Amino acid sequence: PAPVPASVTPRQARLAIEAAGLTARVEAAVDAAGTAARIAWDYALEIRRDDPLLAQLAGALGLSEGELDQLFVAAAAL
Repeated sequence: PAPVPASVTPRQARLAIEAAGLTARVEAAVDAAGTAARIAWDYALEIRRDDPLLAQLAGALGLSEGELDQLFVAAAAL
């Protein structure tokens, strides 16, 4: 299996999320997490696998650690 990257670019993350059919759910989860989460999501220069916001969003979406890892691997390939 491919190693899970420590981070991906916002473009890579969003493309992988879109490919997985999760865009609307992710956007709703970010909105529900509040203004600080929205600012972090919209303006991050990188999306880190160990970011607490990412863990919060994954939990809100019901994604397992393995599913989140798969999204990161897919994102890194873009």
